[in-house]
Amino acid sequence: MKKRFEEWMTEYHRTYKDDEEKAHRYDLFKDCDKMVDKLNVFPGGAATNNFCDYSEDERQLSTGAELS
Repeated sequence: MKKRFEEWMTEYHRTYKDDEEKAHRYDLFKDCDKMVDKLNVFPGGAATNNFCDYSEDERQLSTGAELS
């Protein structure tokens, strides 16, 4: 999984200010990746994207959705 994250970071040009932030973003990425794997049982599937290291609040803010 760590290799997958590193490849994803390269693809989306991600860098983090320190190891603590990188570890936090890695945890978010793992959760996203698990969800993608679950969704891939359905036709059309899913893929990791540039939001996979965002928290739910960050995703909502970046898409203009209201925070719940």
